[in-house]
Amino acid sequence: MSKSHTATPVPSELDGSTAALDELAAELVLLRQVDEQLSKLKSLRTKLQGKVKAALGKTEVGTVAGVPVVSYKHVTSIALDQSILKKNFPDVAEQCLDITETRRFVLLKAS
Repeated sequence: MSKSHTATPVPSELDGSTAALDELAAELVLLRQVDEQLSKLKSLRTKLQGKVKAALGKTEVGTVAGVPVVSYKHVTSIALDQSILKKNFPDVAEQCLDITETRRFVLLKAS
């Protein structure tokens, strides 16, 4: 029994050539399932971390049976605010640009 496939148009943001991935259809289904599971696991991780952080309060180390199992320490980060740099020193900001080209993998919505 032959399956009928309707060609899905390539979104306009995708320029360039296309590759038929029919032989990888099962892998793409599995990839979607993995992404869904990862999303659920990340959500669960966030909830669990929230509970532990709430229990820690202002303390930095949590223990179970007297054994340290988690640390939640203050960290200082230094970041450059690009909007301020561009506003106050546009020439310097322009000189500091480092433009690179990369490829972004996006699993498109199933039709």
